[in-house]
Amino acid sequence: MSFKNILKIFFLDWIITIIMYLVGLLITGIKDLKSVDIVFYLSNVSSSPNGTSPLLNVLTYLTASFGFVILISFLVNKSSLKIPMKEFIISQFVYIFSTVLIIFAFLLLI
Repeated sequence: MSFKNILKIFFLDWIITIIMYLVGLLITGIKDLKSVDIVFYLSNVSSSPNGTSPLLNVLTYLTASFGFVILISFLVNKSSLKIPMKEFIISQFVYIFSTVLIIFAFLLLI
């Protein structure tokens, strides 16, 4: 098991996260577009309850974010990095753990 490979994937995850949120800020900064919000689309599904709670909105964003980051990281790993699956999974757990720590630290500061 190589610590260097785990760090490569970990930093790749954070680069993807930063780029994803910067693109999101740019898209939501354009006022002419309709809502490009995943919660907006999920709440308009016929089977969804009326009025989703803020906690459900946050969990939906967090789950979608984790899913996209892990998917993109997996595709990059499969095509170019070719790091073993065990190290990839460890790096994903470290990424999710670090994200949760940052969220809790941010909540404690507020």
